Amino acid sequence: MFYDRLKSLIEEKNKSFNQVERELGYPKNALNDYKKGKIPSAKRAAEIAEYFGVTTDYLLDDTENQEQTYEYSVIQRRAKEMTPEQQRELLSLMEKAFDKLDKGELHLDESDEL
Repeated sequence: MFYDRLKSLIEEKNKSFNQVERELGYPKNALNDYKKGKIPSAKRAAEIAEYFGVTTDYLLDDTENQEQTYEYSVIQRRAKEMTPEQQRELLSLMEKAFDKLDKGELHLDESDEL
């Protein structure tokens, strides 16, 4: 599972395993061990998660719903970059949107714009 997620993230960034290894300062072929089912140490999992901007839970979790987990990690990462005031404003907007979704007054699809 870890290797599949790692491979997917590497492909999304249009990089090679060797490029990622170099950028993280790992020896060549260090990431290939995971192809055989090896699980990374907590430290290495954290480094890889930070590199890709995802959570370690996303990398290591064995759930079927990868999209939700990935999107959650993107939201979490972006929120960390915001000021407390921006976070409060975003939360207020999200609460209004959730209320409308709950009432069936808001339908989101990929063509929607702000």
